[in-house]
Amino acid sequence: MNKRSQARQIAMQCLYQMDLVKADLDDALEYFKQQDTAEDVLDLARPLADGAFSHREQIDNILRRHLHRSDFERLGKVEKAILRLGVYELLHQLAVPPKVALNEAVELAKEFTTQKSVRFVNGVLDNCAKELRPAPAEPRKPRPKRKPGPEPKAKPDKASPK
Repeated sequence: MNKRSQARQIAMQCLYQMDLVKADLDDALEYFKQQDTAEDVLDLARPLADGAFSHREQIDNILRRHLHRSDFERLGKVEKAILRLGVYELLHQLAVPPKVALNEAVELAKEFTTQKSVRFVNGVLDNCAKELRPAPAEPRKPRPKRKPGPEPKAKPDKASPK
């Protein structure tokens, strides 16, 4: 797993801890320091977790708009942490392409949730991405100009006898 993916995984786990036991970010990161996690990975994880946590009200409002037949409050804490991180990246990490943010969130869901939750996370974040980072419209290609040439032959009328 590359460093950025590791950082996202740690950020998601920190968000989970912060939501579950109301830990602060330093306490949540301390566990990973004790596990000998590379300092550069922690340096990447900190702003992700801090950003998603500090913008959670805005992020949660976006998520509520995109949840179909589901109540935001009934979401599992793991799914909520993954979705918050994904929406944070879509909103505030503009250097990260939307497809990367979605793929990374789906990979986290595969690692930490059920197959049903993987599809759910993918669907919700895909809808969020369409709102938050719509794909630019492709410019219309001009139609090629017809070359002047002979007139097309008239087709015989099928109704006329031979």
